[in-house]
Amino acid sequence: MLLITVLVGAAAILPGAWNAFQILVLDDTARMIEYRLKSLSPGQYSAAIQEALSEEDVELALSLVTLAKQRDVALPPELLEELERQQGFWQTSARVSKDVWAGVSTGEANSMAGLSAAMVSDMAVIGDVRDLVNQAKLWPEHDPVILALAGTGTVLTAATVTTMGGTAAARGGVSLIKVARKTGKLSKGLASQISKISKGVINSKALRSFSDQAKSMNMSQLTSGRYWDELSEASRKIISRKKSAELVDAGGSIKNIGSNTSLKGAMDALDKAGSVKELRRLEKVSSTLGDGFRGALKVLPDIGKSVYRLFSLLFSLLSSLMMAVIWLIYSLWVTMKGLGGISLPFRRFTLPDR
Repeated sequence: MLLITVLVGAAAILPGAWNAFQILVLDDTARMIEYRLKSLSPGQYSAAIQEALSEEDVELALSLVTLAKQRDVALPPELLEELERQQGFWQTSARVSKDVWAGVSTGEANSMAGLSAAMVSDMAVIGDVRDLVNQAKLWPEHDPVILALAGTGTVLTAATVTTMGGTAAARGGVSLIKVARKTGKLSKGLASQISKISKGVINSKALRSFSDQAKSMNMSQLTSGRYWDELSEASRKIISRKKSAELVDAGGSIKNIGSNTSLKGAMDALDKAGSVKELRRLEKVSSTLGDGFRGALKVLPDIGKSVYRLFSLLFSLLSSLMMAVIWLIYSLWVTMKGLGGISLPFRRFTLPDR
């Protein structure tokens, strides 16, 4: 009877304890996410999909459906029908036309199409020149993050041309951070870190000098080729190329997340990551989840955090390990008790007399 209890306990306790060991000791981020996703109910997936559809975020809804199907979670048929309806041509085209114009004209984006348009305008220099001059006009009430990113982008654009596209990847990451900042989708923690970096990037004296010149410029001048050398020179004076490397490095993780998932996935990561370190963790997560990344961020917005900062999860995992320790002690007791009840024949030896 005791042996049966030990075996039943092993089947119930050891799998969870092994998961806990891998998550806590081996720092297995992928296993931690899978552990948490499996604990979600079908209702939680359905509610998240419904919310995404109400916001007309079809890409997010599809990501959530992908995540649910990968884990054999059944979804209501009417919800899937609504998703299919929103994927229709006319609904999609209406959103795209509006968002593309917003992306090109203002650099702000709320959809995949608008985000793509905002990035295209930045990669073509128009967006960065516009933001650089607009921020210089606002001095000293400027946004140091936008200014530093726009200046860095202008410098990188010149480098991209010189190296025949060699810095385009870094350029894309910087553009995404800037778009996130302008749309209010850069998390407070990440914004604080990047703001500190940006202040070190900007040469205040050069910015003050350029501010008066910028106030006399209009948009037609900014897009004129004959002002390019002048603006490039101003950027090089305002922005420290050496210190801006930190911004470019931060953009590297964003670029990889976008490549692994989508541009909107990268934007979601910027919205959820509380620090550059968390951004790097999300970069690893995106390579594991792929199309399901946005959905995972929706239902588990804190997946970029270390397990040691998720107290309820940490408590659950430590409890699993503790149960395994108790089971081990009990198993040893049962074993010793069993051995104690077995009579073993021992031959008695005596030393010969001398």
